[in-house]
This record gives sequence, structure tokens and C-alpha cells, in this order.
Amino acid sequence: MRHPNDIKIPSHHRHASKKIIEQGGKRAIGLQTPNYPRAFTPEELCGIVLTNVKTYVETSLNGSVESAVITVPVAFTASQRLSLKEAALAAGLQLLRVIDDTAAFAIAVIPTIQKSRLISTPRSFPPTPRC
Repeated sequence: MRHPNDIKIPSHHRHASKKIIEQGGKRAIGLQTPNYPRAFTPEELCGIVLTNVKTYVETSLNGSVESAVITVPVAFTASQRLSLKEAALAAGLQLLRVIDDTAAFAIAVIPTIQKSRLISTPRSFPPTPRC
């Protein structure tokens, strides 16, 4: 995460649709809420999103959700992962694990591949020519 005084940050502010401000040494996003303007940190916004996802899943499953495994892009840094863990705690979730999206894909696909190999007929390959 870049420091708010970084030279590159002001150039990004021109392209942002919302006002980016410094609050307590951290970046925050200024939003107009129905009652008053408020600044949200990225962790707070992520917590709001996770709370909404948790509510949706609980409604869909007709049960409670207490823990989760969250996938993130491979490029996520350690500080971004830590911020995500803090946001999950704020949303009332026990974060079991944060895994890369490629690892999540492998976990989801490998059992399917293994199952299809058991069902499909074995293929015979021509012998490798020797020189």
C-alpha cells in the first residue's frame, strides 16, 4: 500500500470518481451518505461488502455463516491480505484462509479432472520412436 504522500498518488486522484482524502495517516474515500458526508477506509468498505455477502448467503442457505475462505488475486500483497482479514472480522466472519485465485481454481477443478479420468476410456498412445 502506498503512503498518502507518495508522488504518484495525486496523479491518480484526477482519475478517481470519488474524493480521496487522508485520514489519520491512511487514505480514505469521501462519500456522500444520505445523512452526511463520511470518509470510509478501504477496510471499512470491504467490511460492508463482506457483511452484505454474508447476509445474502445466510438468506440463501436459511442458516448462519460464521466462517469463510476468501480468494484473492495472486498480486495481493501481505498488507492487503491483512486488511482483508480485518475487514472479515469487522463483518463478523472467522476467516479460515486467504488463498490465491489460481489455487482456488486448482482445488475446484482437480477433483473434476480425476473423476473424468476414472470414467473415460483409457487412451492408447503410439510408442515413442527411438533414435
